[in-house]
This record gives sequence, structure tokens and C-alpha cells, in this order.
Amino acid sequence: MKAIRVHGYGQPPQLDAVPEPKASRPDDVVVKIGGAGLCRTDLHIIDGWFAEVIPAELPVVPGHENAGWVHAVGPAVEHLAVGDPVICHPNLTCGVCRACRTGDDMRCTTGPNLPGLTCDGGMAGLFKTNARAIVKLAAGAAPAETAALADAGLTAYHAVKKAVPALGQAHSPSLWERVGWAISASSASRQ
Repeated sequence: MKAIRVHGYGQPPQLDAVPEPKASRPDDVVVKIGGAGLCRTDLHIIDGWFAEVIPAELPVVPGHENAGWVHAVGPAVEHLAVGDPVICHPNLTCGVCRACRTGDDMRCTTGPNLPGLTCDGGMAGLFKTNARAIVKLAAGAAPAETAALADAGLTAYHAVKKAVPALGQAHSPSLWERVGWAISASSASRQ
């Protein structure tokens, strides 16, 4: 398959032929990419901004904003089927450490495990992730239109989630209000 790869910091990425990823672990999910966003973080990775803090094994496939269709699953994955439209969380976490169990996934003790930086990302035909990092989309969803929400949408949602307790009991927003705020913040961040 073809993949865009970073071979050296400060150098243009290259289009390479690479082996297709396989669902080799029980919770693996391989996604056929339908959309992969390019954000400023990807450009920082290409420029080497994180090289000293989070060393990457080069070459690496960039891309942490990914959506597509399930291509293959490991034997422990029961909630997804080949062909399901999905969006991929941009941080692969364990789900069992204290941080993950309390909803603070960004501080997972196994991390950081960031597609496009510490492992291959989605700027390829196929992307390997884990079942915990997959959100199933509605049937007929267009992955190319949702891929950027994997980062920008989650960032806005996280900010709203943190702000809600500060609002106090005078205003207790519904789930739909929170989703609306997150989408609005995400849209504003893209303009």
C-alpha cells in the first residue's frame, strides 16, 4: 500500500510503498482510511518540534485525525464489523490504569502513544489502532467529513466538559447543548 512517511525532520515527507498493517493483537482494529486530517501538529512533527521530548522512530506515517471503515479486527473485538464507518481517537490508551479509569486518558501510564508521532498514523491506505480508540459512526457517515473532529472536536468537547462544573447549578446544560458547544468551538477553531 502507499503511505506518506517522514524520513527526517525538516525534510518533505515522501510517498512510499509499505506493507499493509495486520490485526495481530486481540484488540487490534485496522481501518481503511476515508479521511485523514492535516493539522498544525503534523507540521510540527515534520519540522521536528517534538523530537527531543517525544522521540519518534523514523520513518513514521503522520496523521492523528483519522476516519474510515473497519477493514479487519482482532479476535477480541466484538462491537465492530468489517465495513462499519468509524472515527479514531488520536491517543491510544490502555483503559485500565488509574488515569484512564478516571477519564483522564491523556495521562495514561502507557503513553504517550500518538499516531503519527510514536506509531504510524493515518496518512496511508490502512491504519492500525485498537478497539478502545474507535468510535463507531452512523451508517452512511462520510469519514472524510468527520476525520478532523478526531482532534479539533475532541479538544473542544474536553474544554466544554471541564467548563460545565464551573457553571454551577444555575445552568445545567443538556448533553445536546454540550455537543453543540463543542461543534461550535471546533468550527471556530478551523476558521
